[in-house]
Amino acid sequence: MILRRDETLTEHMDDPSADSRILRRTYERFKTVNRLLARWDGTYEEHIRPNLKPGEAVSILDVGSGAGDVALHLRKRLLRDGFQPTLVLIDPSDQVQEYFKSRPLPPDVSYQKTTTSALAATGKKFDIIISNHLLHHLATDDVAKLMEDCRTMCRKRVVFSDLDRNVFAWALFAVFAWPISFGTFIHTDGLRSIRRSFNRQELIDLLPGGWSVHRQFPFRLLVMRDADY
Repeated sequence: MILRRDETLTEHMDDPSADSRILRRTYERFKTVNRLLARWDGTYEEHIRPNLKPGEAVSILDVGSGAGDVALHLRKRLLRDGFQPTLVLIDPSDQVQEYFKSRPLPPDVSYQKTTTSALAATGKKFDIIISNHLLHHLATDDVAKLMEDCRTMCRKRVVFSDLDRNVFAWALFAVFAWPISFGTFIHTDGLRSIRRSFNRQELIDLLPGGWSVHRQFPFRLLVMRDADY
């Protein structure tokens, strides 16, 4: 069975009128979901850390950060490995902005309600640019522009992690996500996210030259590019 991309689906988390209490629980529960499924520890060890010099200061941009759990986890890894990280989290969502108003961040982490286009226009550069589960939120026509913004801001490497659309991924999530989804949007939005996501060949066809798309177990894609030198 072929699962075709359906970017007309809308996730509850993207609805400006979404219940704020459920949304906050969803953000908090994503810490567990991402640790179980997103595999950022392995991505860090294989694709980020090798690009860094021991002990150096490292600037990280998290695009479409949501509640920032991925970036904050990577910060712990960077500190543990002796780096000096500075992280900027960006997300244009009003809901994310409200979330961060009530959540203190470490002094080396900041949040901005902005977009890559606005940030790139300032000439700002970052060593590493990351994103988790952003691409499937975008309309197809917006992906190439986002990637160009990131290319212009990157000093070392861009690493985007997202879902690989697959009927088996959809079926497994439908069955097994209930225990961590109760009282949140995770179950419904997760199924819609899979339906909205790209597969590897679609991204290869869509992205400009210089980008690579790799499969990552289970049912994930890594989209990467090294900086222009």
